[in-house]
Amino acid sequence: MWRHVAAVSHLLAHAQPSFTPLNLGIGKGHRVREIIQAAKHVLGQDFTVTEAPRHAGDPATLVADVDTARAVLG
Repeated sequence: MWRHVAAVSHLLAHAQPSFTPLNLGIGKGHRVREIIQAAKHVLGQDFTVTEAPRHAGDPATLVADVDTARAVLG
């Protein structure tokens, strides 16, 4: 969460008509099943999940590149 606070603080301190897009990830991937479990926990309820094969063209892994955020936000 500190990344989001740092990003908002940066925006407020450097208000400009343009912006720099930043990935506020942590540079680490998570499995879809982990995200589903986290959603169930946060929502406090269970729900049905239907598993299916990956769509054509979907990457096997996807991880945010946080180098720009680190450079801009410190």
